[in-house]
Amino acid sequence: LRLEPNSYSAAYNLSLAYKNSGKVQDAIDLIERTLKSTPTSELHNLLATLQENAGRYLDAVRHFQKAVELEPTSEPYYFDLGLEYLTHFTFGPALEVFGVAAKKFPDSSRQHEGLGLVRYALRQYSQAADAFLTALEINPSSPSAYAAWNALHSFLSPVEMENLLPRLQRLSQRYPTMAEPQYCYGLALLSQGLASNRADHFALAQSLIEQAIRLKPKFAEAHLALGNLYVARKENQKAVGEFLETIRLDPGSEMAIYRLGQTYRNLDRLELAQQQLARYSELVRNRREQMARSRKAIKQFVLAQSQSPAARGR
Repeated sequence: LRLEPNSYSAAYNLSLAYKNSGKVQDAIDLIERTLKSTPTSELHNLLATLQENAGRYLDAVRHFQKAVELEPTSEPYYFDLGLEYLTHFTFGPALEVFGVAAKKFPDSSRQHEGLGLVRYALRQYSQAADAFLTALEINPSSPSAYAAWNALHSFLSPVEMENLLPRLQRLSQRYPTMAEPQYCYGLALLSQGLASNRADHFALAQSLIEQAIRLKPKFAEAHLALGNLYVARKENQKAVGEFLETIRLDPGSEMAIYRLGQTYRNLDRLELAQQQLARYSELVRNRREQMARSRKAIKQFVLAQSQSPAARGR
């Protein structure tokens, strides 16, 4: 850069080097100087990422916005802007960004995931389910889309779940050697059967969930679902085995620990039940403390966003 002080590529590469070596403020200072002569979308996007890392959330969103304005055909810039809003719980702007992006980039799984996450946060569960399922139809191997669906399914009404079953069935049939589509369809059938008291769903649900486990033996969530199915059938000893396997694969699984405690109580093994339920309470308490620590910074971002000149001008 000393040899070519006006070199854009040298400034950009040096900024990345500063960023990767932990010299965030040096990178920010260099990019801000370079932007005065060369205001590009990639520089604004990089600066936004650095500002986010430095905790300057309002500056970050301003530069993410500028990157989108300069290059509105860029899918990554739309995603970064939407994710910034979503990360700090500013759901209105996030919904607007991901809503536009999902239409502009209909083949982008992550734009639909982002839209689904906003809908989920706003408790618009039916719309969230549609977005997550669209993401899975585009990219059935997406771990984040599958995780989002896994978190959502229990919030759907029996009618909403019934409407989604044909799409889940097609997804399962289209990808018979992938564990996640089998699990998602099986879990939906199980949830539908439990909610509407339709035991006829259980046989197919069990077959699909067991197939998911055969395809992916360390599939903790599938073992949890199978345990829940056994509880519904009052096969409590089999349920214990599945819950223990879930915990072995995922020691932090709150639901598996809770369900294991309940099942021990059903078996009149009260000491073991108390141990598991106490463990569950501790995990929940720790999670809530972590969430409380993060909310202070998030609230500051939301307040600053609502008081910014751009927000007041809308």
